[in-house]
Amino acid sequence: KRPGVLVVHEWWGHNEFARNQAERLASAGYTAFALDMYGSGKQADHPDTAQKFMQEATRDMSQVKARFMKAMDILKNHESVDASQIAAQGYCFG
Repeated sequence: KRPGVLVVHEWWGHNEFARNQAERLASAGYTAFALDMYGSGKQADHPDTAQKFMQEATRDMSQVKARFMKAMDILKNHESVDASQIAAQGYCFG
């Protein structure tokens, strides 16, 4: 089994950058999961939109925590993951 890594996207949303980071980690021998902290695949292409998405998401921190914890649970229970070796890699989400 391999270590698992949660990849938390930038404030732009669950975009190609976050997914590519997960792929790079997988190539290095980890099981990586790029989660969507906005919960609906939102992607911004302008800072004003990214700020709006971030403010909407963080208005309810219990929802942010729930999304993160659900992703961690999914990762820990993946057949390839050593559940005792979980890390998170984040960018400018928060």
